[in-house]
Amino acid sequence: MKVFYLDTSTSYLYTGIVDNGHLVGEVKEKLEKNLSTLTLPKIEEMFQKCHLEPSQIDKIIVVNGPGSFTGVRIGVTIAKIYAWSLQIPITTISSLMAMACQKLTEDYRIPVIDARHNCVYSAIYNKEGKEVLKEQYLKKETLLTAMETLPGTKRIITNDEVDLGSSKSIYDPDIELIVNRFQDKENQNPHAVEPNYLKLTEAEESNHRDDTSSIERE
Repeated sequence: MKVFYLDTSTSYLYTGIVDNGHLVGEVKEKLEKNLSTLTLPKIEEMFQKCHLEPSQIDKIIVVNGPGSFTGVRIGVTIAKIYAWSLQIPITTISSLMAMACQKLTEDYRIPVIDARHNCVYSAIYNKEGKEVLKEQYLKKETLLTAMETLPGTKRIITNDEVDLGSSKSIYDPDIELIVNRFQDKENQNPHAVEPNYLKLTEAEESNHRDDTSSIERE
């Protein structure tokens, strides 16, 4: 089985191709503001280096958030186009779940994505990959409180400047490991694949506050 993996949920492009359980090509590159213009060319270049056509892919795994609103949309859109136009099965996984997919010795792994305004996207997983704290958008203080209640060692996994008082690892995805763990996840209709932001956009939050104010005044 040939699996195409795509994650653009942050300022990084993480993509790869795993063929029968073995990584045959990957791109790990910080693109920041160039994510929208360089992601597709980088993917095409990776396919060329692997001497493969997208039509030869058997399954797509795309990270659908949480993370950067723009980044998530880019990856989901590209993956849906490939899946729909080439009739390739597709499934989604959480960015936090992908980040937690690490070979670590600590009792808990805690993926963290900075969400600004003293908030983060995070979750807590144990060694077996079981969710101890469900993925959510929360205050750093709330996450710290949750971490303090857990016995044992903990490892923060992040690419952001966050200080949560535990050992920290820079996120460097093991794409082979991620794909092998999730390649049997149930397929979805490409049209049903949507971003998972975990929170409203700032514009939506502003509109929500305005609507609430109007109701209160009435």
